[in-house]
Amino acid sequence: MFVNNPNELDQHFLIDKDIINSFINICNLSKDDIVLEIGPGIGTLTKLIAPKVKKLYVIEKDIRLKPYLDKIDNIQVMYDSCLNVNFPKVDKIITSLPYSIIEPFIYKIINEDFKELYMIMGKKYCDNVLGNKITNLSLLTNIYFKITKYFDIMPDSFNPKPRVVSSLIKLEFKKDNSEKGTFRVRIPEWCSHYEVSLDGEKLKRIIRKGYLEITKEDWSKESVLEICFDMVPQKVYGSLKVSSLTGKTAVTCGPLVYCAEEADNQELHTLYIKREGQVCHADGRLIVDGYRAIERNTGLYGEQSPDYEEIKICLVPYYSWGNRGKGAMTVFLKER
Repeated sequence: MFVNNPNELDQHFLIDKDIINSFINICNLSKDDIVLEIGPGIGTLTKLIAPKVKKLYVIEKDIRLKPYLDKIDNIQVMYDSCLNVNFPKVDKIITSLPYSIIEPFIYKIINEDFKELYMIMGKKYCDNVLGNKITNLSLLTNIYFKITKYFDIMPDSFNPKPRVVSSLIKLEFKKDNSEKGTFRVRIPEWCSHYEVSLDGEKLKRIIRKGYLEITKEDWSKESVLEICFDMVPQKVYGSLKVSSLTGKTAVTCGPLVYCAEEADNQELHTLYIKREGQVCHADGRLIVDGYRAIERNTGLYGEQSPDYEEIKICLVPYYSWGNRGKGAMTVFLKER
C-alpha cells in the first residue's frame, strides 16, 4: 500500500546498501549514545542503529509506517512532524528529511539540545550552507554550526528516485559562538542627528563610508540595539537646472516628503512659503508659515502688484494626498 506510493509525503527511502553502511559508520555510534532518528521510513537505518546505541528515539510523521517500526526493539517512536515535537536531549540526531522542510528544520534545531547531527539533504541546500551562496539558511547555519560534508549521493540510491543529487553532512554546534563582530547600519542622508544605544548604554558613533559601525565582543547573547533618528522638518530646493523649480522649495521630515493639498489650502498657485518662517508638527501634518498673494487688479492685467497676507500653510505626507476627495496638490511651493 504505502511502499508503492511513498512520494505522497515527499519521501525518498535510502536503499543503496553501500551508502547505508557508510552512513552508519560515519555516525560512529556507541553503546553510550542516546540518538534521535527523524524520518525513519520503513526502518532501514533504524534496524542498524538501535542495537548499537543506549537509547533510540524516533520521530515519524506517517502513522502507516507503524507496522514496520513496531518490529524493532530499543526504540521509542513519536508519530508527528518533527517541526511540532520537542526533541529529547540526545547525543546525536540522524535524519534524511523531505527536502521541502530542510529550511524550517534548521531554524528549529538551533534551539535543541544535541551534539552532532548527521543529515542527508539536497546538494543545492548543502552547497548553500557550505557558503557557496549567501542565503538566510547558509548564514544561520554557519553562525551556529561547524559543517562537514562527506559525499554526494546519486538519485539511484533512493526509492523513489529524487530529482536532485543529495549530500551527507554533519552539523556540530560551535563550542564558542562569542566571536567579536561588527554590525553596520547605513545612516540615511536625510538624518543630521541620531543616538545609538546597545543594551541601554549609549555608544560612541563611528561612521565609515556612510555606515554606522557597532562592535561587540560577544554577539552570542540576545542584545537590544536602538538607533533613534531625529526627524526634523527641513526645506529642500531643486537644482537650478530644473527651470520649473527655480525659486521654489519643498518640505521634508525624515524620509517623508510633504505636499500642500487643496483640501486644506485653497488656490495653491497663490501660496508662498515664508523664507525665515517656522515649521511645526500638528496631528501628523506640518504647519508652515507662509503668505497668500491677494489680487489687486480687476482685469487680467494691471499695474498693481499683489498684496501678501500672512497665513499658515498645512502640509500632509505625500503618500496620503487624495484621500479626502478630488483636488489639486503640489510639492514645491514658491518662497519669499
